[in-house]
Amino acid sequence: MLLLAMAENRESVQLHIDKVVETGNMVAVWARDTRLGEGCTTRPDRPPFDGIIVPRIDKPVKFFVTEERAESCGEAPR
Repeated sequence: MLLLAMAENRESVQLHIDKVVETGNMVAVWARDTRLGEGCTTRPDRPPFDGIIVPRIDKPVKFFVTEERAESCGEAPR
């Protein structure tokens, strides 16, 4: 089974699936969404994504996404 995650926010610069756990009634997927750092303006050409292959599990899949900021790019030039 292939699990895919794709960022929806234009400020996302990286997306990473950290962990997948099968519970009694679902498959829990923990992902990390890294957003533009303070003062950064360069965005990726396309939304970031990540995927992982796991054994087939016939249960609902629920994503838990943690948002974090990338390092600052410093203050904009004046």
